[in-house]
Amino acid sequence: MHTFVVVGNSLEVLGPVLQAIRSFSRASIKVVGNDTTRSIRWSLMCSQWKYATLQMNDDDHLLQTLHHICTKNSSSCIIAADCDAAHALNRLRSQLHVPLAPTPSAEQLALFEDKWHFHQFCQQQELPTPSTCYFQNKKQLDFSTLATTLGIPFVIKPTNRAGSEGVKIISSAAELEKAILHNANYQFTPLLAQKYIAGKDIDISLLAVDGHVKVVAVQQVSGSVIEFLSEPTLEVMASTLCKSSSYEGVMHIDARIDELSGKIYLIESNPRYWASLSAALWCGVNFVQESLKYISITHSHENTNRLVGARAYTRYPLLRPGGLRCLALDRGLRGRLVRLSVIDPWKISRLILGISKQLLRHVRTTLPRIKQH
Repeated sequence: MHTFVVVGNSLEVLGPVLQAIRSFSRASIKVVGNDTTRSIRWSLMCSQWKYATLQMNDDDHLLQTLHHICTKNSSSCIIAADCDAAHALNRLRSQLHVPLAPTPSAEQLALFEDKWHFHQFCQQQELPTPSTCYFQNKKQLDFSTLATTLGIPFVIKPTNRAGSEGVKIISSAAELEKAILHNANYQFTPLLAQKYIAGKDIDISLLAVDGHVKVVAVQQVSGSVIEFLSEPTLEVMASTLCKSSSYEGVMHIDARIDELSGKIYLIESNPRYWASLSAALWCGVNFVQESLKYISITHSHENTNRLVGARAYTRYPLLRPGGLRCLALDRGLRGRLVRLSVIDPWKISRLILGISKQLLRHVRTTLPRIKQH
């Protein structure tokens, strides 16, 4: 039986990737990651979990772990779920003796993972991005200069973090001082200051092989609903980025639509799988399965697979419209996804943890108002 070896340090990405694999295959899934991923071993989707930091000083251990898994399972392939995995597997690529799903090279990761490099690359390709300034550390930030250059409000964010970590929207000098300059916990470096684009978020997810986009999905989020729509302008931008870099692998690009002009600005990119991967899966497009088609071929002239005119929900599957019906009656993809969510102890624990965090945030925001009264 085939074995999938999924490598990564991000639970937010590993979970959807495993779900995508399990939706089309009952094969064994082995997970390799650091201590933060240890809980996934309790998932029904995970056949085995192995520890590895994925850092350069642990490459020998990672290589031994992969060889051990793949020697025992002759029909194996390796999938990089996140950027930590892609960096590690690039360092070991020449020593791997089993297929590796399309994965961005070290050079491509450098272009698309770092927000400043991404901004510079977009400028080189004459693609629209917000006005942006680079700073080595927060001591170099001056409100008056930034307000004059970028307007108010503006955005401060690290160049090398994901998941909105360290992102602050600044509207005043006092806010800059409190949130960043005098905040001992804000120690991110380097930093970007970027013009704030008032408008709506719009994202594009894609799979590219040798610079050619094979699968694409443009999405917008409204509350708990994710809409997949047609946006040719954003598709052209993404295709330009892929062609000019000969990009290989999956990528998720964040963009904004200016509320006044309607112009689309590219904000940042993530050269890896993404947390909302399951939304496309729910609508019938499996980015993981699609990527596996290109393990042994570098290019084909197939038409691009586009996900358009579909809708998914971010709520727990049983709370989605038609969730109970899917659980009881649907014998297809959606029914399998709902049933997996209901019986998987790891997914249930993640749901409980998410609800607990929401309640805690609600209590923290409510208490100050209660004290004032």
